[in-house]
Amino acid sequence: MWVLMTARGQQLGIASLPAVLGSGPDADVRVPHESVIAQHARLSEGSAGTLRIEALGEGVVGVGGRKVERSLLRDGDELILGRVKFTLCARPAPGAASGGASGGASGGASGAASSTASRMASAAAAGTVAGTTSLREGREGRGGAAAARESEAPALTQRRRELQFRKVEARRGLLNADLSQLPTGQRLAVTLGVLLIAAALMAGVAWLVGLIG
Repeated sequence: MWVLMTARGQQLGIASLPAVLGSGPDADVRVPHESVIAQHARLSEGSAGTLRIEALGEGVVGVGGRKVERSLLRDGDELILGRVKFTLCARPAPGAASGGASGGASGGASGAASSTASRMASAAAAGTVAGTTSLREGREGRGGAAAARESEAPALTQRRRELQFRKVEARRGLLNADLSQLPTGQRLAVTLGVLLIAAALMAGVAWLVGLIG
């Protein structure tokens, strides 16, 4: 089996040959990119474990950094379709193994699988314990924070009441203020303000009387 791998690790498997590469819906291996035409190139079996690629129509194909019309591809070669770059990788068919070493390979594979399963189980158990511990610590932390907030609530409530009381007292003091207790400058300012308001009222009344008369 052959696989086309992108620089980002995306893989396009080539299930059978010959296969047409392209962006169209009838392509055997779809490459959805604007620089790839509907039927861009054809892959077929080569000789001695190679693939043969052939450009179709106006498809631009590059192998090893140069533009080609047709070429042979080997495992690890760089293939470019339009502006999309791939690396060709040969993958063995599933279940393929050497007959002479089947017993040792199967025993080694079983041992490796057992060891891998044990490591995975241990890691899962460790992750479960760590997750349980983190969850418990998180709950305890939230409980401590809630208790701290509850203990601070009465003090905050008392503080709010004191501030509200002070605001009310300040408003009452302003309304019932004794001018004799104010500094000289403030008393003069208040007196001038009252006189100006009185003069304005008198001028307004005189103006209205003149209009009526």
